[in-house]
Amino acid sequence: MKILFDLLSQQDGFINGGSLYGLRLFDELLNSGADIIGLCDKTKEFNEEAKKLVSKYQIDLVDITEDIANACTEKQIDLVIITIEQRFHNVDLTKIKSKMIVVCHDLNDIVLKNGSVEHNNMYCNQAARALYPKKKFMLLRKIRRAVIKAVREFKPNIIEKYVQDQDHESLLSFLGYRQFDTLLKKDNVYCITVSDFSKHVIEYYFDDIKNPIKVFHAHSKFMEKGEPSKEMLDFIEKNPHFFLMISVDRWYKNALVFLQQADKLTQKLNGKYKYVFIGDIETHNENAVMFKNLSAADLELLYKNAEIFIYPSFGEGYGMPPVEAMRYGVPVIASYCTSMPEVLGDAPEYVFPFYQEEMHAAILKILSDLDAYKLRSKKQYEMIKNDQESSLKRLLNFIHDLI
Repeated sequence: MKILFDLLSQQDGFINGGSLYGLRLFDELLNSGADIIGLCDKTKEFNEEAKKLVSKYQIDLVDITEDIANACTEKQIDLVIITIEQRFHNVDLTKIKSKMIVVCHDLNDIVLKNGSVEHNNMYCNQAARALYPKKKFMLLRKIRRAVIKAVREFKPNIIEKYVQDQDHESLLSFLGYRQFDTLLKKDNVYCITVSDFSKHVIEYYFDDIKNPIKVFHAHSKFMEKGEPSKEMLDFIEKNPHFFLMISVDRWYKNALVFLQQADKLTQKLNGKYKYVFIGDIETHNENAVMFKNLSAADLELLYKNAEIFIYPSFGEGYGMPPVEAMRYGVPVIASYCTSMPEVLGDAPEYVFPFYQEEMHAAILKILSDLDAYKLRSKKQYEMIKNDQESSLKRLLNFIHDLI
């Protein structure tokens, strides 16, 4: 029995939750003796971990530019596994006759564009100015205007329908989900996702789903990270007290709600704490420290030593970063949105993501009883880890039952 396995996420040049998910699943299937052929872009390199597995098991590869349906027939593929659905919006999967598993981790681009957050102009303007240097913001605005102008000229109805109607059909077309809609209606396609929240979102936006959506909570693969740099070791030694936020240059991660009260917090805490931001952000707070392009080892060191991990995101399909923080017993502040309460339980201090007053109060509350919150994080992480391993076993059983 042969599996065609999607390896595109192992060629991004960086590691994220989706790529780690696919890597762990790839590894587990190979260890179980599955006969796997890889689906990839032959013009790109694999990350080191995937490269080792492809070499060790001498994986035959199919290029993404080939006729995938024809390749499945020629190679007698029994099952196709797509690990990130959004990577295939421009690749025709509808003609494949083999059984197919399509993993959809989230629909954040639909949820956020269709919700009040994206269309609240005042909030978006504030966020854009806070999160991007002025020159970069102006360039992004020019690019956006040029794209909209081009689309209006060549396909004038798309933008107008999207803005005026906001119905499901125009929204799905605008964001590229037409093929996913078609796949969900096919007998041979099985959609799986990583949280009950993501399942409900898929069921809300798509009708006539042929096979029931399966939920297997996200698993991860903790990679060998090497040794941290001397610079990061020195930083930790000189700055033992800091809060950590990651991916702050993505607006939906919502660094703005922290920035709005950062000066007041600095004053109240007498400048004791540094604010460590991973990404590109503009702030004039004297306690802010920014890092970009960190090694995995340096990032892990920050996770281990953070006093509080702050994650007021507007939308997550699962939410792996706060789980990473809890792994080291770090207290977490998270927004009470989307999948996070489902995954993180009662360990974090939750905030509503629009109010800096709530963020401010949550930080002070955790600092007033830090040991108790550390214990909560440790206990919740053990539960999450057990759940992840159990979900992975059920997913592997589901795959083997299909083939």
